Amino acid sequence: VTSASTFFHALTYNQSKDDGSCNTPDQVQKELEILKKYTGIVYSVGTAHCNQAEMIIEAIKKSPGLLMHLGIWFANDIDFNNELEAIKKLHSKYNLGNYVKTIVVGNYPISSKVSTVKDLVKKINTVEDFLAEEKLDEIEITVSDDWEIYDKRLVKAVDYITFSSFPYNLKVENKNATNYLFEKYNKLKEKSRGKRVVFGQIGWPTSGDAGLFKGASLQNSQFFMNEFVCRAKSEGVDYTWFSAVDAPWMVTNEHVIYEGSYGVLERDILSPKYKGEDWDNCKNEPSKDVLKPTSNITQEAIDDQSGFEPKTEEKSDVEKDISPVEIVKDKPDNAQDKFESVKEKQETPSNE
Repeated sequence: VTSASTFFHALTYNQSKDDGSCNTPDQVQKELEILKKYTGIVYSVGTAHCNQAEMIIEAIKKSPGLLMHLGIWFANDIDFNNELEAIKKLHSKYNLGNYVKTIVVGNYPISSKVSTVKDLVKKINTVEDFLAEEKLDEIEITVSDDWEIYDKRLVKAVDYITFSSFPYNLKVENKNATNYLFEKYNKLKEKSRGKRVVFGQIGWPTSGDAGLFKGASLQNSQFFMNEFVCRAKSEGVDYTWFSAVDAPWMVTNEHVIYEGSYGVLERDILSPKYKGEDWDNCKNEPSKDVLKPTSNITQEAIDDQSGFEPKTEEKSDVEKDISPVEIVKDKPDNAQDKFESVKEKQETPSNE
């Protein structure tokens, strides 16, 4: 039986209370201590809001055992500059090399139309310059967005490629969702310039059906979660599962009730929602029939995603059907070595 502590490669974590207000450092400490039973990496989508990143780092400093994917959330240049400044202050206080595995520049920045590819590459380069100046070579840079937005400029700019998707939002049935995602994964690998491709935020709501598409249920979420996670494990593909806990504050109207119910744990974080003692068991791994067509997704379905993956109609900055290009020299793909090295350094953090 797979232990829960190794079951999820990474989990999205947000410290907010149910009403969206900021939590306390003590509560964050308690929650992360519990999350260590389920994963070794937490993804913080943003840095500065509620001092979330600092609370996470402080908790890890007191009780090592986790690493971070540290997100830079922005809707404009001011947001980006504030996030980057917060990251610089965190490094001067804690030494980010002891805690951070990856910096994720943006959360759907292209498909939500808050950035162009040209602008995003500029922001990535700014982060890269900071990491180089501080000799933080072990920290990698990526972007979290839909698989379609990656053109050769963006592929070249990142250390590795991350794409996020919520099949429920696309009206893909849960029994087809894993194959659907791996189809997109394989297409993205064709234009990856030899860089590794990972799944960003992936999840399925446990309640809150909205509109005509039905499927947000604990049973459907558990089926998809187990099939996807076990498939990713068997093929050696990294991913971030969305999310550690429910987020009622994300529900802004009756059409997006499901957005608040993606958590794998009960709101008190003391126990998993999923049923059965072996919910995290991958002994019966799913089929690897990757290339079988899974569903006919209409443009209406793609457009009706209520905020998770808004699609852009302006495609001047997106070269969807580019041919595979020559493999370029990338940073050594020694992610596991980096993971172990950074966790060891947490025991004796420096530069504080």
